Amino acid sequence: MIGVGRRARGEWSRCGAFLMLLGMTWCATGSAGAVTPVEEREELVDLCNFGPPEAEGDDGKEQRSYHDRRRVLVHQVYETPLPALDDGLMGYDRVTGLLTISGFRTYRPHPEGPAIRFRNECILGFEFDEEKAHDVMAQLQMGTVEVRIGYQLVARQDYDVDFCPDGDKADHRAMVVDLLYAQLVDVEQSSDGDPRVLGTYQTPQGHRAALHRSMELVDSVTSAVPEVKISHFQWRPRGKSWSDDFGESGPPSPLQPLQEELVARIERALYPCYVGALSHNAALQGALVLSVPIEVEGGERLSFLMDTLQKPMMRQCAKERISAVMTTMEGTDYEEVDAFKLTVLMRRR
Repeated sequence: MIGVGRRARGEWSRCGAFLMLLGMTWCATGSAGAVTPVEEREELVDLCNFGPPEAEGDDGKEQRSYHDRRRVLVHQVYETPLPALDDGLMGYDRVTGLLTISGFRTYRPHPEGPAIRFRNECILGFEFDEEKAHDVMAQLQMGTVEVRIGYQLVARQDYDVDFCPDGDKADHRAMVVDLLYAQLVDVEQSSDGDPRVLGTYQTPQGHRAALHRSMELVDSVTSAVPEVKISHFQWRPRGKSWSDDFGESGPPSPLQPLQEELVARIERALYPCYVGALSHNAALQGALVLSVPIEVEGGERLSFLMDTLQKPMMRQCAKERISAVMTTMEGTDYEEVDAFKLTVLMRRR
């Protein structure tokens, strides 16, 4: 054992069972458009700019646009080439017959761009005989072979996480990701115009994701992004019932921008609830109809008029987050209304 030494052997023993499941699943799904290349510095910076779970400023439309874009980004798989590796990051284990690369450090694809850090730290292992392994390591140092990593942003599992927090300096941000796979790619030799893949490493997360995507391809289903959308919103006139309305004139005009802000805030607030529920049931879809009082002093509480999801944890999460939204808007003049009702659709599209 040389290079990363005992640490590599220990980590390989810990995750080796999963690595024996290696296949070409990612190659098949990647050709179907499942992977988004991120190679240029500007692309990494743009992606990192959506790291915070909330956009700066209070403008409702800008907040909604930010989250519409962020929700799409956090559910994609990205592929990025790493910079040339130095000798201290590589080794060869004669016992397992593996070329090993450290996944316990932060990699910076571009000197002035964001770095990439693996939340699921592990030793990357590629099966070669010893002579071939040393040839590949030399090529990695020269840059004729490169490591390309496939990954997902950690906000995919927890939307409220800032996946690209600031570092000690403004240009030292590190994007935190879950590594799915790594490929050793010969950037010079090619039989059909495409770079030749010399070896593939797959993490447990990558194996599960590849199986999921393979099933989607077999079923001819595209990768679906979770969506939380309010399809109906109704104000209740103060002191009256839901069957009453404001007549032909409609609700007072100051309520229109307030309604838009409430819709945007509540959609954002409920999104992590739905993502969390999907982690237990990936096929979960449904709708909630809620009645939300403006003031709780009168004894009226937030209530569920309909719930097709039937998930107690989902209901509790929705209740807490909508209550938090109302707390942040205390002091708002709601004109002539004392409650609102909304229908929330939760689905994958």
